[in-house]
Amino acid sequence: MKTQLFAFMLGMISQEFICKKLFRKHVREAVGCQGLFKMLKGFEDKGGRAECRIGLAVPRKEIKIFVGSKEGKIVEPRGTGGFGWDSVFEPEGFNETYAEMSPECKDLVSDRAQAVRLIVEFLEKCPEWIGVESEN
Repeated sequence: MKTQLFAFMLGMISQEFICKKLFRKHVREAVGCQGLFKMLKGFEDKGGRAECRIGLAVPRKEIKIFVGSKEGKIVEPRGTGGFGWDSVFEPEGFNETYAEMSPECKDLVSDRAQAVRLIVEFLEKCPEWIGVESEN
């Protein structure tokens, strides 16, 4: 599983770099969430996307990758819950960062939750992929 935060800086860089990974572990450790917000302060567009990729593998089958993503924006750090960059990501349609949400709410709306739902849907439709016979 890999979870990433992307920041969009449209109009400032070429099309191929519009979605730029900014918050790898070493950046987070060096500047923290407040530092990330400060780095983006000069950019008008604070749009971002949280993305989670989960790979599912079974012997003698092609690996399946499931991608969950949530659009939102990078904001000044708020909240104490969650981990990593949760305090600077406010998902679209919400007035709270991931760090301000209850664990139950975050579990319903997050990019990671979306990726897990995609796995469940796939396994319900294709149980034979993992060697389980369908009951239908």
